[in-house]
Amino acid sequence: MGSTPNDRIRVAVVGVGHLGKHHARILGELPEVELVAVVDKRLPQAQTVAAKLKCGACQDVEELPPDLDAAVIAVPTTLHHVVARHLLERPVHLLIEKPLTHSVELANQIVEQARAKGVILQVGHIERFNPACRAFKVLDNHRPVHLIQCVREVPYSFRSTDIGAVLDLMIHDIDLVLWITGELPAAIQAAAWNHFGGHEDVAVATLYFPSGTVAQCLASRISPHVRRELRVYAQHFDLYVDLLRSKANVMEATRFVEQDLALFRQPPAERIASLRDQLFERYFTRRELAWPSVLEPLRAELQHFIRCIRSGARPIVDGLAGRNAVAVAAAVLEQARTASLRLRPSTKAA
Repeated sequence: MGSTPNDRIRVAVVGVGHLGKHHARILGELPEVELVAVVDKRLPQAQTVAAKLKCGACQDVEELPPDLDAAVIAVPTTLHHVVARHLLERPVHLLIEKPLTHSVELANQIVEQARAKGVILQVGHIERFNPACRAFKVLDNHRPVHLIQCVREVPYSFRSTDIGAVLDLMIHDIDLVLWITGELPAAIQAAAWNHFGGHEDVAVATLYFPSGTVAQCLASRISPHVRRELRVYAQHFDLYVDLLRSKANVMEATRFVEQDLALFRQPPAERIASLRDQLFERYFTRRELAWPSVLEPLRAELQHFIRCIRSGARPIVDGLAGRNAVAVAAAVLEQARTASLRLRPSTKAA
């Protein structure tokens, strides 16, 4: 890692499949970055991407030049650990695609090695760079949070088949929930089902936090539709965030709710119609937040990574945050495996 603040950061991308090739594309466009090489076990794939981006191509990380500053790891999740450990020995700064790895033990090893080597470790929880997440700032005035509901559904993509819906999809929302609450859950209930074989394709989890917040997460990769939605409920407050479309709706109670509370609890019959008509005028305000022209989240994530390398700042999603998301995901999977309650349809007529 021989770069100075004025040098271009020499970066490689390891794994240039569906997502990795976009990492490489964006890094190749950043003026402060020199994309040195792309790596893929499928050498023709690496060569195809490299030819477009005018960089080197190789089949193994051991073939990368020694004067590398940083790397993005976008290989299958089950390979994150072995690739990260090799690159950290150099050492180089790392951005590892989510999830950090597929087990808590391996995540701990990566975090500790990065700390010992004194390098930046960022985890690719890209929703943190979704402009719609700016909406969470309004929660500062609405604590405590009572309930968070997350829904994430996609059609089956035939990618990330080395992991299931929890580590592939739900972990995005687990990270957001941990970020919003600032806590780790005290208890978890979960269930999961598989439809195509090796891993769960649908999972649901309820997380109970020490502060009293409850979070409900649903993830499915067998839906005909794409949904990435999150709703937060606090006292007299409702925040709905559409992560897919980068929009949010906020509903807040006015001072008249408390003022007329007795009227709501025991309304005279002749007042019910007028109260209903005034509900979203006098008693609750509704406003929409949108960010129509914003930076591509993946570009924002990569630019943040480069800035952290230059400044030595702690990434928004550092190794510990990535490790905590893996720990909660692992607990969800364990609860789903060991759930003792199994409801079966009755064979007797009612």
